[in-house]
Amino acid sequence: MKLDTQPMRLNYNVPQHLIPSILLIAETHGITPAYWLRKTLENAVNAYQQEHSR
Repeated sequence: MKLDTQPMRLNYNVPQHLIPSILLIAETHGITPAYWLRKTLENAVNAYQQEHSR
């Protein structure tokens, strides 16, 4: 049996009404929408963890 060495990934479908805003924000910052989404999720998780680790 082959062990999967890939990290687990969670895919999320972005609601259509948010797509234009995400594209605009990413373009404004000169980054890809995928990178902006990743960094936004990382920031949200970090903020949650800091708030709930007290």
